[in-house]
Amino acid sequence: MKIAQVTCVFPPYKGGMGNVAFHYSWELAKLGHQITVFTPHYRTRTEQFKDFTIKSLVPWLKYGHGYFLPQLLWELRQFDIVHLHYPFLGSELPVGLLKQLRPNKTKLVVTYHMDLIGSGWLAKYFAWHVRHFTPWIMKLADKVIVTSRDYVATSQIAPLLGTYVDKIVEIPLGADTWILQPAPKDKELLHHHRLTPGTKVILFVAALDRAHYFKGLDNLLQAMTRLQDVPPVRLMVIGRGHLRETYEQRAAELNLGDAVEFVGYVGDWDLVKYYNLCDLFVLPSTDRSEAFGLVYTEAMACAKPVIGSNLAGVRSVIEDGVNGLLVEPNNIEDLAQKMRTILTNDDLAARFGAAGLKKVQEKYNWRSIAGQLDQLYQQVRSSL
Repeated sequence: MKIAQVTCVFPPYKGGMGNVAFHYSWELAKLGHQITVFTPHYRTRTEQFKDFTIKSLVPWLKYGHGYFLPQLLWELRQFDIVHLHYPFLGSELPVGLLKQLRPNKTKLVVTYHMDLIGSGWLAKYFAWHVRHFTPWIMKLADKVIVTSRDYVATSQIAPLLGTYVDKIVEIPLGADTWILQPAPKDKELLHHHRLTPGTKVILFVAALDRAHYFKGLDNLLQAMTRLQDVPPVRLMVIGRGHLRETYEQRAAELNLGDAVEFVGYVGDWDLVKYYNLCDLFVLPSTDRSEAFGLVYTEAMACAKPVIGSNLAGVRSVIEDGVNGLLVEPNNIEDLAQKMRTILTNDDLAARFGAAGLKKVQEKYNWRSIAGQLDQLYQQVRSSL
């Protein structure tokens, strides 16, 4: 089939939605489909993928991750399946219009990634959008993919679930288990970062920009100040963005010194080394903007224990007391206590890591997820 993936972000930009679109495209191409990714031309692209095509469209209007791409109205006409990664503010309009004008010829699949959360005037705009555009897209879609029913049950589209129950399909996200596998700690990294044998490494991975305000790094930095009674601990922060300097200043204000290291951007092949370097992965997200947490599955694929916030969606990935621990969102003391529990109990950490690896192998790997997508596309294409 000729399949279009429509997404507001795509690598090299590091963000969950773009990574999902990438892995969808990569794995579906392996199954023989012709994949074209439509994304805004927000930076110069250097990547060339022989398995699928990227079309970067110049937006007529843009704000943040919202882009108005009216070109989609005619660019998408030739595809068997149009797969919209939602929310994509501004560009759901041409996609929806195309479906409305060609209801039988255009087959529309929507992945509902997350709710729209904001503050101030942005919160008012998001509320208006959710009232007027989200029900329209739900009505037009042939199928709506959710990453977990736990998240969608309390989401902004929860009131629509009864009406469109036959459209909702749960397909989780995953980890690249071809690259991400358990391995010993890399000796070069140990030497490069001057890590002593007894140092416990905590890993945090996220973009350091305003769009990812909800990842909880400030809370993690505060929790680090409560770990003086734990053997030597180093928090390694991987990610880039315009807020990096702000977080570095925050770490200095908290007198964390060598206990925190900002590593910056790390490519995929080196990132797996950092996952295997750590003893604990922590992403203490602050609100339901975190709908799943791809990085949890990546750490679990390397057999690492994980800590995340007790949020809808996240708790479907992290089973509290099984493959990691859940903490109360924005509770610094709870976070520090749970980190201490794992860092001081190697047997518990190993048990959590083994359980996480098993869960990834059984449920959260992109190959099996692509197989589920393939079946869904076949069903949608054959429907009248």
